[in-house]
Amino acid sequence: MRLLLLAIALMVLVAGVWYLSPQGPGTITQHDPVIPEPEGVQFLNRPPINVDGDKSRVGLDKKAKDILGRLDLIPHEIIGYSVEEREIRAYRFGTGDTKVILVAGMHGGNQWNTVLLAYQLIDFYATDPMWVPDDTQLIIVPVANPDGLFKAVGSWERFKFADAPQFALANEVNPGDLAFESRFNAHDIDLNRNFDCARQEKATWRQYTVNAGPSAFSEPESAALRDFFLREVPAAGVFYHSASNGVYGSRCEAEPLADTLKILDVYSVASGYPKYVDYPHYVVTGDAADWLATRNIPAITPELKTHNTIEWEENFAGVQALLKHFSKME
Repeated sequence: MRLLLLAIALMVLVAGVWYLSPQGPGTITQHDPVIPEPEGVQFLNRPPINVDGDKSRVGLDKKAKDILGRLDLIPHEIIGYSVEEREIRAYRFGTGDTKVILVAGMHGGNQWNTVLLAYQLIDFYATDPMWVPDDTQLIIVPVANPDGLFKAVGSWERFKFADAPQFALANEVNPGDLAFESRFNAHDIDLNRNFDCARQEKATWRQYTVNAGPSAFSEPESAALRDFFLREVPAAGVFYHSASNGVYGSRCEAEPLADTLKILDVYSVASGYPKYVDYPHYVVTGDAADWLATRNIPAITPELKTHNTIEWEENFAGVQALLKHFSKME
């Protein structure tokens, strides 16, 4: 009898090892990130920085692992379409009344790193929603210019780091380069010059003259963002760009809103980016953040340091600081 029981126990042990082996049906697989990891990027199978000193992550459960990389499982809505009828999506986390909206990819393939940052944030909050306070709501628009992104990387959603144009600074690209031309939408219009704030049809980007469109909000992408912001009326708007290494305030031919200056300081302190009330490098007209000032909505623009990094720790800390700033919870 003892030998029989021992034999049965051994069979159960062998079966259990096989069940959990890579070939077994009970394997719990961890999805790899959709994009390969460039140097300095911290993906979700690793703990993020400890923002408040009292939270940490010890790993993902199976449900969280299944969500990673599955955008269809994350609550979202289509807020509009591009010129070439690609979807512009918004991903929503939390149910609080106080909303913060993040927008990336306004300049498509020219600033593809902002899109990777946005998807990193989406993955993080999808797997760890506890980081959004109960009385706040975080909304992320990862690709505001899907046609421009598609032109550069062959996708208007996720894409591989290696498939993107590789350049660090704007002076490394010239007219005619893919990284240059994919800045604009399918009408060759600079979307961040198409908003209703001191808009000029011929606008400036660095030393170049760019097309801002025949009228404010002439483009379906900027019109979609306009309608979405006016519907949601967030406490703050955040527009990610690259690569001027700083966080910039907003205004439209008037003094900055007091709340804009507050969130400018909050994001700068948390992220470590230098803060600037105005953009000092050249005159920008028709800018989305400046337009929000005309609607009494505070807005800031974090500019990443280069065009091929996402600076996860800096921007995750900045977003968390904003959520904490607006939350009334202890």
